[in-house]
Amino acid sequence: MRKLINLKHLYTYLSGSVKLPEEIERLTSLERLDYVSVRRGHGYGDTDNNETTFKLGSLREMNQLRGSLCINGLSDINTVSEAKEAQLVKELLVELNLSFSVDKNYEKIWRDGQILNALQPHPNLEELTILHYHGTNWHVEWMLSLHNLRWLALETNFFCEFLPPLRNFPSLEILEISWMLGVKKVGVEFLDVQEQTSSSSSFPKLKQLCFKDVQWEEREGGAEHSEITIMQSLSSLTLWNNLS
Repeated sequence: MRKLINLKHLYTYLSGSVKLPEEIERLTSLERLDYVSVRRGHGYGDTDNNETTFKLGSLREMNQLRGSLCINGLSDINTVSEAKEAQLVKELLVELNLSFSVDKNYEKIWRDGQILNALQPHPNLEELTILHYHGTNWHVEWMLSLHNLRWLALETNFFCEFLPPLRNFPSLEILEISWMLGVKKVGVEFLDVQEQTSSSSSFPKLKQLCFKDVQWEEREGGAEHSEITIMQSLSSLTLWNNLS
């Protein structure tokens, strides 16, 4: 693979047993790379040890990457600096899937938040999925700049007590929230109506809203913001709960 310096497309999503070599960083002409994994002892790493073969720093010089990219096993990154080395601020990369760990390892809770903050994509991002993130909050600075985001999916978190404020996503069309088991109530910060006037509109372009397997005990807010227009473009609402 080290000699394929002009390679433009590399699809690996359905090849979990393939081990990407360190020399992949030389493929700076890549335009499509759909999936990489940094999990220890799984897929792209040696199953006989606890190390990962693929390093996020290999993405640094791949400035032609475009379309979608899925990064799996982010909780297994050793240091936050390694996450920064990915340099995901790539203008043509419009869809990003960030998957952490399915294991509730409490030692990794604090690090997940730092890693997520370090993985800063370009503001042009249009679709973002975050899976199995075990941080305790959604204070992610780069999310504030995603004004072109059209699709946001947040799935499986046990430790965040509040949903992220979505006031900075005026272009959002699809929102999916599932298995956010730490959230017990939804307040006005989610609808972004604290500082809006009666002529304001919240989620003006949202078309599809989906809540799956959530356990909210109460909802706050309402009366004082009753004149604010909310989700006027909504055409699909899904409420799905399989939790006992």
